[in-house]
Amino acid sequence: MTPRPTRNWTRQATRFRELRRLKLRPGAHASADDPRSPRSGTEAEEAHMERKKTDVETMTAGLVVGVTQSVKDTGMAALTPLHREVVKGLPRTAEQEVRVLFASLLPGDVTPYHSHRFPVTVYMLEGAFTLELDDHDPVVIGSGQVYVEPAGINMTGSNAGDVPARMALFYVCEPGAPFADPAPRS
Repeated sequence: MTPRPTRNWTRQATRFRELRRLKLRPGAHASADDPRSPRSGTEAEEAHMERKKTDVETMTAGLVVGVTQSVKDTGMAALTPLHREVVKGLPRTAEQEVRVLFASLLPGDVTPYHSHRFPVTVYMLEGAFTLELDDHDPVVIGSGQVYVEPAGINMTGSNAGDVPARMALFYVCEPGAPFADPAPRS
């Protein structure tokens, strides 16, 4: 695990960025006569807070419209949201287990009829996966698409294409819970 930066390190990094913005080298100080330097500590703090506010507003706006800034611009990792959905049925225990699984279905493969105790997020890497859920129209999930399988619904999946269907599955469950429960056909 990577250690978290200390507050002192964060302050030093902020100071270095400020010096770079003022085009000063580390260890140098802007003089009171320098037009690039704020006139007082209060002005410096206000200018710093205004820049932070602008950075947060810019990043928030980018997430809302799905655009990200470069790492060089913000010093933060660039994020591109793939999917966002409010779901029901997540575990409410004191601890949860997070599973990331890989599945591959060859052309013509069919999953057993089953249900999941908790929602399963499917991210298609390659091919297409057809999901048939009870009382729902069939759903075809193509390469690069995301789908959240609801909890407690009986279903089966298949690969009707002519290339393998490869997917990453994300499952948050109670520790030790089975991934799927067999479901009787009605």
